[in-house]
Amino acid sequence: MNTKKLLFWTGFSCLLTPAYPAMAGSEPVRIENTSSETRKVCIHRPKKVIASRCFTIRGGRTATWYRRVGKLTHTNAFSVKVYQKRKLVDKFLYKRDLPHSTGKIIIGPGSRFGFSRVRNLTTKHVVRACNKQHDGKIWFVLGYDTPRMLGAEGWWGVEKGECTNIPVSENLKARWNVAYGDVPRIYFYARRYGDRPLYWEGGKQARPMCLDPDRRFGARFTRDGFCSNNLKSEMFRYLATPKDGQGTIYLNF
Repeated sequence: MNTKKLLFWTGFSCLLTPAYPAMAGSEPVRIENTSSETRKVCIHRPKKVIASRCFTIRGGRTATWYRRVGKLTHTNAFSVKVYQKRKLVDKFLYKRDLPHSTGKIIIGPGSRFGFSRVRNLTTKHVVRACNKQHDGKIWFVLGYDTPRMLGAEGWWGVEKGECTNIPVSENLKARWNVAYGDVPRIYFYARRYGDRPLYWEGGKQARPMCLDPDRRFGARFTRDGFCSNNLKSEMFRYLATPKDGQGTIYLNF
């Protein structure tokens, strides 16, 4: 093949090669096991039962997952399944769905789990709570599960036909120094007083968290299921894990 033909086919093949920008999906994901036990972490493509990759990580150790273009690109969300490593059969603990921009995964003790994005996003999350139909004031508490802490704060009240905004990211940063890039899983517990009290608790993905039944508070918990003497454990209902670009999360009663 002469030089002109070689240059032509080289240039033509470059045009046919897809260009993948250097975005979140083509960057490595760091997986940290901050628990004291060995965990198996499996990565799953959307709607796939068989894992694309599994890592066995001892307590206090890390692993790095390098996503390959063409299977899990910058456009794909993914999920992880976490297991307690055993000699015979591993025990399934939980599954989490994660956005494409995930840059770090943190596996904590018990069911503690968190992630942060590749870049320090500027999106600040707000919970907008509205009482659309219930007579009387509804009181509620928000619970947060982040990569570095587990905590709750409240109470806030919202009358029928009104709404109130809770600046979640600002509160987490000011109260517990949680970075904006550390995305929380958000939970809530709510009630209405009166002759016929109502409660919002439990449900799918619910978890036990702590609240002060008598007054406004903010509490950071040291481990799953632990409440200090003045706090009470309740089953908080799962609200949301903020998605990319999702600044406002709605809580409607």
